[in-house]
Amino acid sequence: MGDENLNRVVRIPLLVPGNRVNDLYATRFNTAYCQQQTSDYCWDNPKQPDDLVTNNEDAENALYHPLRKDTNQLHANLTQQAIKDVTGNMKTCRQNWDAGDRVNKPMYDICREDDPMR
Repeated sequence: MGDENLNRVVRIPLLVPGNRVNDLYATRFNTAYCQQQTSDYCWDNPKQPDDLVTNNEDAENALYHPLRKDTNQLHANLTQQAIKDVTGNMKTCRQNWDAGDRVNKPMYDICREDDPMR
């Protein structure tokens, strides 16, 4: 039946002490900020698919240190992952554009102080 191809996912609740919830939201805000800044860098008014920056190393070389500074030293792994997520999304945009599909710049929501989800 092909059981070797099954993926099993176990949800593990994230238990955050009440006095650390704001830290969690601050981390999410900073991660989304890094993603949006990377999207802005990778999507600089492209006229053709090849104008999109899809190389993770290029984006990281240009953005890593400024993003760490802007986010008050967001953990290195989170900064790198935010950049990697966006360059992966840009690769998908390029593939879709090459295939003749219309594409839009990826946007990343940033949690704000007045966000009702906070």
